[in-house]
Amino acid sequence: MSAQTLLSLSASAADPRRRSALESLNALIRENADAHPRVLSLCCIPWFELTGALDGRAEARRVTLLVEKVLGADSLEAVLLRSLAYPPAPGGHGAGERLKAAATPAARCWRGSTLVSAWIVLAGIAEEGERSAEADARLARALRLAEQLRVERAFLAVGGLGVSLLGTRVGRLGDLDGFASRILTRSAQAPGENRPGPGPTPALVAPLTERERVLLRELPFHQSVADIARKHNVSPNTVKTHLRNIYQKLEATDRARAVTIAQERGLL
Repeated sequence: MSAQTLLSLSASAADPRRRSALESLNALIRENADAHPRVLSLCCIPWFELTGALDGRAEARRVTLLVEKVLGADSLEAVLLRSLAYPPAPGGHGAGERLKAAATPAARCWRGSTLVSAWIVLAGIAEEGERSAEADARLARALRLAEQLRVERAFLAVGGLGVSLLGTRVGRLGDLDGFASRILTRSAQAPGENRPGPGPTPALVAPLTERERVLLRELPFHQSVADIARKHNVSPNTVKTHLRNIYQKLEATDRARAVTIAQERGLL
């Protein structure tokens, strides 16, 4: 099953529509997960992401239920997916706090890369909450774990969240800067969800996070930053931070240019 699963995961990265890849993964994993829990631990995060992207959050939550059943509800893989399936409200805690409590050296996880992914997600939660110092510390912890465990690809998971966080911090990570730069260089060479099919369309500097994709879809409409902030129950400063990151990744100078580039790349 392992080789078949890896082939399906490779297809999901290469195919911008990925419907056939998802159907293959669904059949393969649901039929064999009980007998091959380690393979499930390998593919549970990309499977969850792919399901959420194509079939919505409700179906992604069903993936979480299967992971809980096979790997254990107290496994870090299950706790991590629950934090993604039930994200905390702005200013809230919920699954994010449970993830923080679970992401310890004694964590019951099937793969070391899951621990790295957990700290990347925790850094993203802190970033969303405008706790930049906390986000920096959590990202540094993820980097040190990734360097120790040699699992750089964890930064490409969760919609490229780790790469996105690194892209705004590289150059001020101290002794981790070299490692962070290597991750960014390799991420630019890897197949990404924002590269649409054949053709000369350039890759993004870094993938857009889920929140950035949500806010990107607001840009074609005539709304102020304050309007967008009220709609999403966040502060205007948070919206401005996300917009700066979106412009940087799209290599756009303003909102109109960002919309044009996003439409050309199939992001809108």
